[in-house]
Amino acid sequence: MIGFPDSHRYLILHNPETDPFRPLQSVDIPHLAFVTIDPRVIWKDYSVSITVEDMRSLELDKADEVTMLVVVILPEDYSQATANLKAPVLINHKRMLGRQVILPESAPYSHHERLLR
Repeated sequence: MIGFPDSHRYLILHNPETDPFRPLQSVDIPHLAFVTIDPRVIWKDYSVSITVEDMRSLELDKADEVTMLVVVILPEDYSQATANLKAPVLINHKRMLGRQVILPESAPYSHHERLLR
């Protein structure tokens, strides 16, 4: 994850009680976790162009093999929750590889998109 150079290994936790949110738990730093969500749960048309570099680093054969998550910020007032659509986490579950990417400035997404409108 960008900004956390000492944490390279993560687990995606699943709890039916918190669906569609998925904690992304650091294995390297036990007190570090991120709330994530598949962006297409809320933004049906969300899509990103996966670069050749992303394909190589994730060892993907096809772009449709990738799972996408975005980090959610949950303030005390949950109605103000936002998601970072500008820096999705791309995951190849078959190879257990993932990386957070920063979309170009031209991408029509915000780093603080409101979950509730």
